[in-house]
Amino acid sequence: MCDLLGISFSGEGKAVGTLLKFGDFSKKNPDGWGIAFYQKGNLFIRKNPERAKKTDKFYKAASLAKGNIIVVHLREATKGSVREINCQPFKQHFHGKSWIFAHNGDVPEIEVHPRTMGETDSENVFNFILDRIDEYQSRGEARGIFSGITYGIQKLLGKYGKKITINLLISDGDLLYIFNHSLSKPMYFLKRERKGDTASAILVSTRKITDGEWKKIPEDRLLVLGNGEVLLLGKKLK
Repeated sequence: MCDLLGISFSGEGKAVGTLLKFGDFSKKNPDGWGIAFYQKGNLFIRKNPERAKKTDKFYKAASLAKGNIIVVHLREATKGSVREINCQPFKQHFHGKSWIFAHNGDVPEIEVHPRTMGETDSENVFNFILDRIDEYQSRGEARGIFSGITYGIQKLLGKYGKKITINLLISDGDLLYIFNHSLSKPMYFLKRERKGDTASAILVSTRKITDGEWKKIPEDRLLVLGNGEVLLLGKKLK
């Protein structure tokens, strides 16, 4: 399975060393990588369909990544050819914002979405959830993003069965949302306090990348990070 890393900073932050350590796991995920980050409201994405440690491109991208949210994906191709279009994170312009999405897992029966450009089930999952957010928020009442994403994940589990596996990171540039639905590959988080000019941060990952007290993210509960803090942990989805 692919590997995921997400970071929420208290300000504009960098984590070059952490990203490079995470890149070491590309030996088991040799089919591409992607780094996305939001800097002063603008989204930047660098992707390449090669193993992260094979060239200096990953190092350069890791060195440039600076912002309030950083998301990294290492790809093991289980569906779709080894091409940049199938590398994650994926992006979509939705409700006036630039959204990103990174996923590992398997949703083999998901329908191909008209907005999907590549060949992966992950990109179809992203578009499915965005549609459900739109559906949820179009009911004529004040309805938030958190509840919309929760609704989308519930619909995904309801339609394709709880035997699917989904670890995902999704962001609109303001907040980072995390969901773990995979017994075989749990997700973890780590709190890093501010040191001097270095922003404090919360790291979430499918790997315990560095030293520190990594804690397991509860399964089937939507976690929300913002400004380097845990803002909300939703109820367990049934």
